[in-house]
Amino acid sequence: MVADAGQRPTDREYARYLWLVQQLADVGYRDAEADAVCDFAVKDVFASAVFAVACDDLAAIAEELGRGSDASTLRGWALDSAQAVDATIDPATGLACDVDLRAGSTISVACVSGFAPLLSTRDAGVRAS
Repeated sequence: MVADAGQRPTDREYARYLWLVQQLADVGYRDAEADAVCDFAVKDVFASAVFAVACDDLAAIAEELGRGSDASTLRGWALDSAQAVDATIDPATGLACDVDLRAGSTISVACVSGFAPLLSTRDAGVRAS
C-alpha cells in the first residue's frame, strides 16, 4: 500500500482504467475486436525494445542450432523493432517516446521508457555493449 495518496491514481484515473477494462470485456478480450473499439491504443516503446533484444538473442540461439532461416527472420524482426524505437526519439530530449495511435502523436513523458534505445541499439545486428 502506498501511504502518500499523491502517489496513487486518482478516482478519476481509476474510473478511466475501469472503462478500458469494460471496453475489452465487451469484446471478450479478443485482440482484433479490441483494436477497433478500445479508446486506448499506444505503441509501447519499451516493450518494442525488449522485443528487439529478445529476437536478437533468439536469433543467436537459432544460429547455434543450425536454423539459419529462423535466425534470419528473428534478426529482421529485431532490426525492424530497433528502428521503430529509434524513430520515436525526441530530438529535444534525446529520449524515446511511446506513440498514441488514436491521436497519431508521440507521448513525451520523462520516464524509464525514454532509455529504450539503450536496449535495442544495433550495430550490424549486434546489441551495443
